[in-house]
Amino acid sequence: VISMKAQIKLLAPITMKLTPQQAALLLTQTPKWGPRTIKKAIDLAGSAVKALELKGNERKSIKQITQNQHAHFKQWRKGVSAMEREEAFLKKEGLSTMVYGETSYPKSLSFVADPPTVLFQKGIVNWQNLPTPVEHCGYPTTHCRGPCHLSTIGD
Repeated sequence: VISMKAQIKLLAPITMKLTPQQAALLLTQTPKWGPRTIKKAIDLAGSAVKALELKGNERKSIKQITQNQHAHFKQWRKGVSAMEREEAFLKKEGLSTMVYGETSYPKSLSFVADPPTVLFQKGIVNWQNLPTPVEHCGYPTTHCRGPCHLSTIGD
């Protein structure tokens, strides 16, 4: 069995088969790329997976992207080890994810200027019809050690 990190090194010039969760976790690991830039890239490309495939001239068309952000884009590959640790933690804790740009992501959050790229959830919640409490705390392994702040989405 070949690790994801080894696959990326071998297949770097061609497109890999990443899940939306993997692509979103990798985007959030990209230096200098925050939620607003990631949202713009996903909106332009149509999904987190396709956002990682954007060519240089396509990335430059993202409104208000800086040269610094553009230059750091290829560094998403360095986040593979962290992404693998996050996935192992999510599986161990029984957490599911909702990725910005996917149909499972709450529509009301998609209108926020800098929405969380990935939402972490334990259990089943009807996100489509209810004002819902949301834990917004970043990575579950690094930022959710203590209590998280709850806010409400809805009317």
